[in-house]
Amino acid sequence: MNDKLIQQAVSFLKHPQVQSSDKEKQIMFLKKKGLSDEEVAEAYKRLESKEEALAPVSKTGIVPFRPLPNTFTINQSYANLTQLPSLASFTSIKVLIISHNQLTAFPKEISTLVSLKVLNAGYNEITNEGLPAEFFELINLKQLHLNNNKLSSLDRFESLYNLQLLNLGHNSISDLPDKLILLQKLQYLYLHSNPISRISPKLSLLSSLRQLVILPQVLLNADKLPKELKEVEKRGLVALKDIKLDLL
Repeated sequence: MNDKLIQQAVSFLKHPQVQSSDKEKQIMFLKKKGLSDEEVAEAYKRLESKEEALAPVSKTGIVPFRPLPNTFTINQSYANLTQLPSLASFTSIKVLIISHNQLTAFPKEISTLVSLKVLNAGYNEITNEGLPAEFFELINLKQLHLNNNKLSSLDRFESLYNLQLLNLGHNSISDLPDKLILLQKLQYLYLHSNPISRISPKLSLLSSLRQLVILPQVLLNADKLPKELKEVEKRGLVALKDIKLDLL
């Protein structure tokens, strides 16, 4: 087996955006890069062993956070979390990965993570009720992944005005409200696999937007877009297919 390729694969799989994507797509991408089935399996094995080393179980049954060595990152994906441990000691972290758990809500103390730039909480059970007002005080967030959860609306998301990437694919969101135009730094908006029935025409005013991914399972023809979104469609921002790993 090619150890260098395996190490590169592990680094790839640790990326927050990659961890929020489907495993089948991850494997497909790795095979395209020349990895054999055995090398892909070894990469996942090494990834899991590293995560296990970072997630010892406490006597209370709650997995305590431990930052990755020499970084400002905490990775607790696949840790069987049902609630977050205390965040009091981690106010300086910049990346928090808690995907693939059983979380239903964020604690109010989430607002103490004033340096947080990237939050990946994809593949959980989080609802809108599980997003306290303090969550929307994370104004330094640049990337937010809440894909594959149980969100039904985009209420208050406009408060996170420094967001550059917002991934809300695979939820139950039906309305893209006017207030989204306050996210003027937003470059990537992923809303694939949501039952969207209304798109605010004001989305065309998101001048920094590079890609808008919506409704891959319901083919959205250009003539069905709101008139004001025609310019967005002309700029090639509206994608009718799911996110591809080569965009990560």
